[in-house]
Amino acid sequence: MKIIVTTLALMTLLCASSFAQISGSVTDKKGDCIPFANVILLQNDSLIVTGTITDENGKFEFSDTHNANTIKITCIGYSDYSQKITENGKKITVVLDESDISLSEIVVTGRRQLTQIKNGAMVTTVENTLLSKEGSAEDVLAKMPGVIKKSGDIEVFGRGTPDIYINHRKIQSKEELSQLNSENIKNVQVIRNPGAKYSAEANAVIIITTIDSVGDGFSFDIKNKNQIGEYYSSENQLNLNYRKNKLDIFTNLAFSNLKYKSGCEYSQTTFSESIWNFNTHNDNSYTKDYSLMAKGGFNYQINESHSMGAFYQYDADDSKDYSFTDSEVLTNNNPYDLTKLTSIDKGKTNPKHSANFYYNGEAGNLGIDFNIDYMESKKDDNSSGMENGKTFGLRSVNSLSTSNRRLIAEKLILSYPVLGGNIDLGNEYTNSFSKERYRNEEGYIADSDIKVTENNNAIFAEYSIDINESIEITAGLRYEHINFDYYVFGEKSASKPYDEFFPSFSFSAPLGDVDVSLSYSGRTQRPAYYQLSSNVSYNDRYSLSSGNPMLKPSKSNDFEFQAVYQFVYIQGTYSIIKNPVLNYSKIYDNDPKIRLITFENFDKYNSYQAIIGCQPSTGIWSATFNAGILGQDLKINYCGQTKKMDNPLPIIQFYNNFELPKDLVISFDFDYMGKGNYENVEAKPVYQADFSIKKSFFNNTFDVKLEVEDIFNKAGQKLNFYNEDIYIYQNDLTETRFVSLTFNYRFNPAKSKYLGTGAGNDEKDRM
Repeated sequence: MKIIVTTLALMTLLCASSFAQISGSVTDKKGDCIPFANVILLQNDSLIVTGTITDENGKFEFSDTHNANTIKITCIGYSDYSQKITENGKKITVVLDESDISLSEIVVTGRRQLTQIKNGAMVTTVENTLLSKEGSAEDVLAKMPGVIKKSGDIEVFGRGTPDIYINHRKIQSKEELSQLNSENIKNVQVIRNPGAKYSAEANAVIIITTIDSVGDGFSFDIKNKNQIGEYYSSENQLNLNYRKNKLDIFTNLAFSNLKYKSGCEYSQTTFSESIWNFNTHNDNSYTKDYSLMAKGGFNYQINESHSMGAFYQYDADDSKDYSFTDSEVLTNNNPYDLTKLTSIDKGKTNPKHSANFYYNGEAGNLGIDFNIDYMESKKDDNSSGMENGKTFGLRSVNSLSTSNRRLIAEKLILSYPVLGGNIDLGNEYTNSFSKERYRNEEGYIADSDIKVTENNNAIFAEYSIDINESIEITAGLRYEHINFDYYVFGEKSASKPYDEFFPSFSFSAPLGDVDVSLSYSGRTQRPAYYQLSSNVSYNDRYSLSSGNPMLKPSKSNDFEFQAVYQFVYIQGTYSIIKNPVLNYSKIYDNDPKIRLITFENFDKYNSYQAIIGCQPSTGIWSATFNAGILGQDLKINYCGQTKKMDNPLPIIQFYNNFELPKDLVISFDFDYMGKGNYENVEAKPVYQADFSIKKSFFNNTFDVKLEVEDIFNKAGQKLNFYNEDIYIYQNDLTETRFVSLTFNYRFNPAKSKYLGTGAGNDEKDRM
């Protein structure tokens, strides 16, 4: 009832706006339309902002006119047309004069700015650039300004894992990125300081906009990836689409069979009355992972002003971790125990259901974006092992944990033009439930039964205005009311209500030829459900893992600066962080031999990030170069003293593409991360070099790509953790070097026009 009342109240408040755009038509002196003429928008008469071609009726339209002040139209057989864009020149009718000059060949050379600042976001053009040859959306994102690919995941430098949207619908898993071909991407926006329309937990947002599809009929896209490392793995995808008039029906299927080497070296020193050393070696382990995804949905374009759609997605996952661990325990440098642990951990998610319904529409000047989401999942983890200790002998260890999670969410955004700008009002409601049970058959660890319920009601308002089409100002405020209840064996153990306001502001303007943006936002980061769980899991005789139900949300005030000049850009962020949640290790049950790996809130600290980059191109070569630092002023208690964790962490990225004749593209990429601190961690230097070669056949409908990841096998992380009386060294031995061969065939390419944005997206991530 609260959802319905809030929604109806907001829908009656407003009415949205249409955004400024440039459109027009091109004809000859007889009045006949001229199709396929080149239309480009320029800044300062030389810098290409964007471009298109006229349709069969000679018409064109631009929705993104960022800082353009000149329009230029060219067509073979006609004289060139160039004209300044005036305030009243939003609809343009152009008559081209016929040219009596006969040309055997026309070569047009231009300089295009790939990345611009728009409403505080870094917007990078992908269409008609070498980025469109990358292969998948995941490959494209890894080469965006300020974006890095870390351990297979996409991160925004200094901001962590972003919320990623495709056409303003948040993706459910990173597999959706591999399903989207790079040639179907129009542009990518990287928002490092999201406004009030996004959850207060979203530290960064990436929005991928695809190219509009034309034409009806059936299409499909099939992809097969074969990967060799220590073992063989394969990934398979099939995307089907049928479009007829206003109806668009789509189906996505994906299946993967992965096997890879895993493991780590681990050593810990605990300083108590005695000094305890734990040295663990696990380099012969491996993981098998089978996953299945099936998704189906539709989009119906009722008319130009109204559309609706829905999808249902089924996911299943079955993984097995085979672990072989040798451990040595010393006290005051004297041998205490030697153990061997052989274990199999079986994890099964079956099923996971996801569904979305959306409506997008306009009623006069009122814009409406409405979404309802549902998600439900069940997961079983079964662990069995044999542990043989020199001191304590042989024993078996068996445990079973189950988790059930459910979420219902709704989000509404209403838009309306006000005082020359646009205001967005909205609400977002999520109701979530999580239940976890843990049982150790031998009784080494006590059984647990945890239930968490949470209701989050949020309302927000955001106003944006363009002044003289060059200065952009956006201001917003988000209010969230949360009821959080925590139950242990059915009895309420903790209840935490939260009422918080989160302001945001951004300002963008040109300073000469330099685009500049300043922004501020207040944010929070609530602990994930696994971080809140009080379940204690058995790792080995001397190591346990658990969450911490007493964790408080962390809060931050973020200040952001960005600047772009032609193909050079600069980004800088300064954050004031209160109650950060960090990894923590402590003595368990007053026994210095046993360590508990968990999480704790630390004191306030400040962090900063700075990055400078460029995107040069000439001839067949284009590149992206980034150099940056990630710093903080964190101080922690370690062995009775204050330890500074303030050494900046440097990064260097250098990505190169070469577009050769015969539809051949070669790429060479290099990533380096130096020694430095983040949170309570000291990271050691690592680097990674990748190479790929891609060949397209049959008018770019069939691609073959050969790729070598981590050529020199140097991407494994080595970390030092410090907290209280414990020091930990960890060397990740999970394999990172692979050779893969990918085949991708597209028949009658057409993309789904699904426009749902989703609701409760950050709550899904916490689950």
